[in-house]
Parts: sequence; structure tokens; C-alpha cells
Amino acid sequence: MVVVVTSFYTNPAMGHFLFISSGCRTSYYNLSIKNKGTKETQRFSYRSFNDYILINEVEIISKNSPIQSKNNNQTAEESIFKLIISNKDDSVTRNTVKTDNQNGFFNAQIDIINKLILDIEAEIKLLELPQSDHNLSGDIEQLLLKRSGLSSEIETLTEKRKIFWENIQSNESRLLSTNQLIKRFYLLKEQYETDIKRLSFLIEGDHYFSMLDFERCPHCNQLITNTEDCDHVEIKQRKDSYTKELLKINSHLKDLNDALESMEGEKALLLESTLDVNLKYEEISIKLDEQLSPKILFIQEELTAFLKKQKNIIEYSGFRSSIEKLMNERELIASKLVLTKVDEQNQTVEMDYTGLIAELCVHIQRFLTDWNFPDSSTVDFDPKNKDVLISGKARRLFGKGYRSISYGAFIIGLMEYCISSALPHPGFVVLDSPVTSYKEQDENEDKTPEELQNKFFEELAQTKRQVIILENKKPPISILKKINYIEFTKNKEVGRYGFFNV
Repeated sequence: MVVVVTSFYTNPAMGHFLFISSGCRTSYYNLSIKNKGTKETQRFSYRSFNDYILINEVEIISKNSPIQSKNNNQTAEESIFKLIISNKDDSVTRNTVKTDNQNGFFNAQIDIINKLILDIEAEIKLLELPQSDHNLSGDIEQLLLKRSGLSSEIETLTEKRKIFWENIQSNESRLLSTNQLIKRFYLLKEQYETDIKRLSFLIEGDHYFSMLDFERCPHCNQLITNTEDCDHVEIKQRKDSYTKELLKINSHLKDLNDALESMEGEKALLLESTLDVNLKYEEISIKLDEQLSPKILFIQEELTAFLKKQKNIIEYSGFRSSIEKLMNERELIASKLVLTKVDEQNQTVEMDYTGLIAELCVHIQRFLTDWNFPDSSTVDFDPKNKDVLISGKARRLFGKGYRSISYGAFIIGLMEYCISSALPHPGFVVLDSPVTSYKEQDENEDKTPEELQNKFFEELAQTKRQVIILENKKPPISILKKINYIEFTKNKEVGRYGFFNV
């Protein structure tokens, strides 16, 4: 649920209600902050959080410090910031012994080391470690041997299957050509048989024609004397040629039948060979696809799981070693802490916030790095200007686009710092136009690069904190699926008309 507060009331009951509703402790409501001067205080109200959770489009590009403005309330503003990061107020005067600057430096180092130790311990909790001291190296070695053996067998069978497949293709090609030849030979045989029938008919006709005798005229019973000469020699030659042609065709037919018999035998052998090779090919394929491949896949999954456990153990050992080194370093620094002598007893001194601010800078730097902010390897605090230095460069010296992004990193980093340190915080922030904070006529250095804008949205979409962005620029479609995106269209038919839905 998003709650937008347009004004803050000084009514104590309302402030008390807002503290409870936001998740802040009730005791927070009773804390005090300095007003103007060191002795005057005022009640810390929910409105005091305003500058750290609700950032408008003008303030987000301002060169002013996120902590102090240019008005006369700088003392109260700084006091509010210190209260937020420490949960210590100015309601009482602290009587203590002042430590020198060196002790403050050592304390800051100890705080940073403690933060590093906590981060490493958080990483350790994420590791999945084996429940028992099992011999992972032995298991991994056995699995590697099994995988090697299976891989060798698979490689051998794959090569055999390839050879069988080539034989199958060769046999099928030979069968195709053999069938074509047999088909043509049968057509030729049919032609030969037709020619034999034709020649046999001619020879038989000549035979019967030669047996005919001369007869009288059936009309007058006279001998027929006017006849054409019949050359018996020509008939004999024609008969001999028919006989020779018939013998030649019969010889060709015999050779053709022998060839057909041979090719039919070759075809039968090819069919038998193809069937045998197909059976062997199928056997190897079944063994590869249904036995060896699933088995090596299972071994690979087991091996991956064991390697992950081994990696976690190595990382755990490295983490423990790092923690031990950090603890030794912390003890060494703690031994150097000394209290300096003071001229006056019960001297009123300020609390040393150096370590707390350094820890806050760690959170700010993490967000800038995640967003691909250029040259953000270090983030420090400038106590004079009450603002951050990004890789030694004052934030106010950046262009508008980079100032708005870095301002957002400060606000979100402060929220993350408070929540991770179990300090009170409303639990949400509202940023107005953090990526479209420039105008069209602005210089390039005032604009936010497209890559930085997309990375800004992408990383915020993954955070577990509530960040409300009021923005004219529409995030990429891949980001819209991960966030609660509400578009004000000023169209009653499409989307939501405005903040107050019509």
C-alpha cells in the first residue's frame, strides 16, 4: 500500500500516529533535537523525516547538501541526520571524557571491520554445506572415472553407428540402381521375346507357303499359264536370315537371363546385408539413447552437485580465514585505543559519528556501483560541506543528471543503512523525477546516460525495500513486469486518469 502525505501537522497526536503507522518505535517520538544553539532543543517529529523520504524534482538536482539546506535551520537539520543514523538524541547533555581524533579514526576502523565480518557471516549462511565430513574428493574422483569410461564407450559406439549408417546409405543407393537395371532388363527381355515370336511366325509362314501346289483355274478348269516367276532362292535366303536372327536373339536372351539371375542374387544379398546393418544400427542407437546418455547425464548432475559442495567448503574455509584475520586486526586496533587527558572534567562533547557515517557511505557506494555510476569506486563524507565525495569529487560538481542519481543513492542508502542496522525508519522513500531531471536544452553533462537509467530501474526492481518513483520516463518493458507500475494517462478510457482516479 502506498501512502502519500501532502502535509505534516505539528499536532502531537498525529505525529504519534504516523510514527506507529510507519513502523518506527514509539520511543522515537519522545526524542529531541537541537534547534538553534547548543542548549535549545525541540521534539523530533515525523516531519523530521521529510527531507530523507520525500524528495521533490527541484531538490533532487540541487547542489545543496542532502543534510543541510541554505536556511537558518542547519543546526537542527544536522542534529536530525545524526539522530537518524545513531538513534541518539540531544535531550540530555553528555558528560564524558573526550577522546582525540586518533581514537575516532580507530573506532571508525573497528566499525568497518565489524560490518565486513557481518557481511561475510551473511555470505556463510547462504552456503549449502554438507551435513557430514564426507570424502567429497574421493566421490568426485570416482564420478570422473565413471564419466570418462562412459564417454569413451559412447565415443566408440557413436563411431560404429556412423559407419553402420554409411553402410546403410551405400546399400540403399546400390539397391536403387540395381532395381533400376533389373527393371530395364525385364523390359529388354520382353522385347526379345516379342521379336522371337515375330520371327517364328515368319519362318512358320514360309514353311507352309512352300508346301502349296499349282492348281487349275477354278472357273474354267484350265492350267494357269500366265504366272509371275517365283524366286525360290529368295524365299530360302529370307528363311535363313530369319533363322539366324532368331538364333542371335535367343543367344542375347540367354545372356540377359543370366544377367538377371545374377542381379536378383545381388539384390537379395543387398537386402539381407541392409537388414543386418539396420538391426545393428538400431541396437547401438537404443543403447546410446536409452542407456548410456541418461546414465552419463545422471553422473554429470551428481558431479555438479559434489563440485558445488566442494566449492562451498573452499569458500567457507576462505570466509572463516578472512573473519579470523579481521578479528585479529580488530583486536590490534582496539589495543591502540587510548583516552586523552582533558583540562576540564565533565566537559560537554559531541558524539563521534565518523564510524556510522563511514558505514552509511558503504551502502551509498554499493548502490552507485550497482547502477553503473561512472567512477564510483569510493564514497567518502565531506564534513565541511555535509555531502558525499564520489571518488574524491564533490557531488555538487556533477551535472544535473548525475546529481539526481547520486541524491537518490544517498536517500535509498540511508534507508538501507537504517533497516540493516535495526534503526527506526518509515521503510519507504519517494523520489520525484530522478532520471528525467534535465530539460531538452541542458548540456550533455546534465543528462543521465540511457545505460545508467536502465540499470537504475533494473536494480531497484530487485530491492526488497519500498521505493516510489514519480517519473515521466517509462522504464523498459522487461522492468515493468517486475514492479508495480501505474501510469497516469489523463484518459478515462485508458489506464488510470491521475493520482485521484476518476
